[in-house]
Amino acid sequence: KEEVKEEPKTETKEEVKEEPKPVVKEEPKEDPKPVVKEEPKEDPKPVVKEEPKEEPKPATPAKDDGFDENNIILTLGVLADTHTRMAGASDDYTTKNLNTAMDFLLDYTNNGLDAMMISGDLTDGGAFAQVEAFAEVMNKKLSSNKIPLLFSIGNHDMYSSGMATSTKKELYPEAYAADIQTASTASFSRHSVVNGIHFIQVSATAYKPNAAQYNEKTMSWLRDSLELASKQSPNMPIFVSTHLPIKGTVFGSDAFFEQYAKTLVWASEDLEKLLSNYPQVVLVTGHTHYPQQADNTIVQDKFTMLNVGNLNYVVIDDGFANESAIPSSSAAHPGGMLFEVDKHGALRITRFDFALKTEIGSAWIVPAPGTPDALKPYSTERAKIVNTFPVKDAEVTAFGNGTSRQLRLAFTSADSSRNRVYYYEVSVKAGNSSAAKTQKFVTDFYLKAQPEDMKARQIINLGTYTIGTTYTVTVTPYNTWGVAGESQTCSIELK
Repeated sequence: KEEVKEEPKTETKEEVKEEPKPVVKEEPKEDPKPVVKEEPKEDPKPVVKEEPKEEPKPATPAKDDGFDENNIILTLGVLADTHTRMAGASDDYTTKNLNTAMDFLLDYTNNGLDAMMISGDLTDGGAFAQVEAFAEVMNKKLSSNKIPLLFSIGNHDMYSSGMATSTKKELYPEAYAADIQTASTASFSRHSVVNGIHFIQVSATAYKPNAAQYNEKTMSWLRDSLELASKQSPNMPIFVSTHLPIKGTVFGSDAFFEQYAKTLVWASEDLEKLLSNYPQVVLVTGHTHYPQQADNTIVQDKFTMLNVGNLNYVVIDDGFANESAIPSSSAAHPGGMLFEVDKHGALRITRFDFALKTEIGSAWIVPAPGTPDALKPYSTERAKIVNTFPVKDAEVTAFGNGTSRQLRLAFTSADSSRNRVYYYEVSVKAGNSSAAKTQKFVTDFYLKAQPEDMKARQIINLGTYTIGTTYTVTVTPYNTWGVAGESQTCSIELK
């Protein structure tokens, strides 16, 4: 009995308990930890979470500038002074420029224009053939997408009866689809609404000095249209398109040319008092042909004002020593703009050089109507930003023989990053004389899309001066507001 009980107890309990422990419990626990849990945790982090976060950032150009890039409710192409001539005419570069401008705007927006606006001088003379040429381009570019065409007429459109008799007949029907009312067929003043935003196109009735440019009927109609627009869309901009800028505001509105002094005005004061009652107004004008590269192309006072570039030729002031009022390269840089409005009412304005196929300067953001300081970003306070020289290295040198010499001035250009240098005033004094010979030299600001593209160094021929005297040369930069910057001086003794 004792031998039978002891043998099975020892063999059964010890062998079964000890052998499975290391095999079943320890080996499976250690193998899966590095394989299953650690590797999947590290792989997805850089691939799934980090890469998608960084990709959208460069694709959203809007900064914290008050404009909602992701909620744009209106995209508007803006032109002025297209001056369309007869198709096929030997001097008809304007039709080519109009085609180029429209193609650029449509491509830039991926055919996303909601409307097209032109502030006067659609044609070069108002003749039927010119209206036909203008309509042919616009019908081809806009009719397929039924894009409304909003326009006021200019002085050139009034030189013949073609605009009055044939414009509506020649243009595609949808050009007028956004209209809610008109002042009269003859006046070309229209009130339109696109995507809930009001457009008032008011055409001047006269362009002669010492006379009203807008008659009483037009003014009364404009007053009623503004009241209606402000009630229906109080938090949105109201776009008012007309040909004449308000005098003493945007660049070129103070233009004066002797040959036109008795026959043509370049700006008007007729609308200023009325528009001042509506701070949400954005007045869009043309007529002057002054370049839109200028920083005071946009000016804010009691409302916002913009003067649009043109597709014909650039005009600058009279009196420059190195260029005429219509520069030799004036037709080489047709320009226009793109307006975008977000759902809050903020407006983004982008300027273009259609020849260079690029943006001009940086975009302007006009805050939504009613927001604090909505009319301050582009006030006339900017005129106080004067141009300064990064280095004062002006040097004058002499060339030639005999009793006189040619003087040449060279210096590093003044800074144009905040206000472009419009011109340099150079004065030359002989000896201790108080009298000076003063000349103005326009810069290349109107030819360049960005301030940094302007000439880095200026070389100016000053003319002929007699020997035997020391000459003192002073150079001063002026911005497009006409405000002087800092001067620098150098001298030379002619022996």
